[in-house]
Amino acid sequence: MKKKSLTFYRNQRGLTVAELAKKVGVSVRSIRYWEADKEYLRNAKVCNVLKLCKVLRISVNELI
Repeated sequence: MKKKSLTFYRNQRGLTVAELAKKVGVSVRSIRYWEADKEYLRNAKVCNVLKLCKVLRISVNELI
């Protein structure tokens, strides 16, 4: 089964890229990179991945 994308989870929470970036404390560019390619997300700092999961209310396993 294919995992859902960061874009899917962001849209599910009704957040724009800019809103998510602000809540996580990263740039809009970072969110766009992570949405475009999971490899960028897998190489992101752990603290940012954890913040993403907290904001989106999902587990790390669901995200990555």
